[in-house]
Amino acid sequence: MENGFIGGKKRCRRMYVQYLRVISCILTLGILTSCGGNAEKEEEIGISTVAYTEEAAEMEQWDTGDLWKKAYIDYIESCDQREIDSFDLIYLDDDDIPELVLVGKYSASGCIILIYADGKVHAANLTRLEFSYIERENLLLNCGGNTGAFFDDVYSILDGELVLVAKGDYDILSWEEAGEDGEEVPVCRYMWNGKTVSEDGYYHELNLIYDKSKARYHQNPGIPLDKITDAIMN
Repeated sequence: MENGFIGGKKRCRRMYVQYLRVISCILTLGILTSCGGNAEKEEEIGISTVAYTEEAAEMEQWDTGDLWKKAYIDYIESCDQREIDSFDLIYLDDDDIPELVLVGKYSASGCIILIYADGKVHAANLTRLEFSYIERENLLLNCGGNTGAFFDDVYSILDGELVLVAKGDYDILSWEEAGEDGEEVPVCRYMWNGKTVSEDGYYHELNLIYDKSKARYHQNPGIPLDKITDAIMN
């Protein structure tokens, strides 16, 4: 029979061994949990890396000088094509990237001019379908009218945006007879950049900024939807 002192030492030793086992289990569980969390993080990083790699690979298919083509095609694919009748490519300003014209199906739909600048597409709406432009001189004339009210709006591209640089409006106030044949002519009020002017003054100001003898007109009907991608790429 062992004395109480020796028995007490053995009991303490057994308790100490059990304590170490418990600590070992706790540490092992913690390590496994940590490894599992790292695996999840690695998996998330892997997914993100794959997505980034696919996007980078897609961009690498395009030369830097052709990114405007991708931007225009992406815009066309994302817009409501039911509202578009046709397209046209024009050179408004003096660079090598054309502007893309989306021609609406109806007169009230107007046109949309797409401009590629600073790595993105800028869109501008024109009133009605009628416009002309002076190629590579950065001037576009949007004109039209309805129910006796008419306009001549002149635009230029500034910092990638289509900006109104001059505005003319005239309204028919009444009609009066002129000449022996009794032909009626309109009596109009003319405004240029918000100021009242005479008829001669109106067309003088318009001709100063926009030389119609140089004007070109967009195709109407233009390039059909099933041909526009080829037109952009080529």
